[in-house]
Amino acid sequence: MNYFLKDETVILRKFSEEDSFDNYLNFINDVENLVWVSGVGHYPLNLEDLKAFLASNDDLFLAIFDLEDHHVGNIQLSRVDHIHRNAEFGMVLDKNEVGKGYATSASKLVLGHAFEVLNLHRIYLSVAEQNKNAVKLYERLGFVAEGIEKELHRWNFQYHDYIRYRMLVSEYVELMKN
Repeated sequence: MNYFLKDETVILRKFSEEDSFDNYLNFINDVENLVWVSGVGHYPLNLEDLKAFLASNDDLFLAIFDLEDHHVGNIQLSRVDHIHRNAEFGMVLDKNEVGKGYATSASKLVLGHAFEVLNLHRIYLSVAEQNKNAVKLYERLGFVAEGIEKELHRWNFQYHDYIRYRMLVSEYVELMKN
């Protein structure tokens, strides 16, 4: 099987024409699953939309597969700035796959690639305060909260705050020592 990054839990790779997109379309069109994810879940996507997105995406956008080659989510580094050496981190996971270690494994692989191969200095992300699973994951991975983005996200006629997190290469190196 072709892969970009791999560990004992997940395989990260680009989608190929041979992949089934059914599961991806199911969870990317599940509005309740994506309530706190920016950029998806607001309009329905079909197979043509998905293929056009994948063809035009210049980010490090990887599908997360379990070891049985079942697509469980996506992870990416976007807005990669090689001059200032930073990038934005993002991930979406099928709600049926939460709690199985896929997000942790995929995140560690991408962070290692970002700092050790791409030579980035800083990775940042924003996450809704209400997305408790993601907040716990990012803090467990070693991301540091930098501040609150007030009323950033509107859902169900209310505005919600996001937490801004970062990880510097020096923090990553310390985490790898332990």
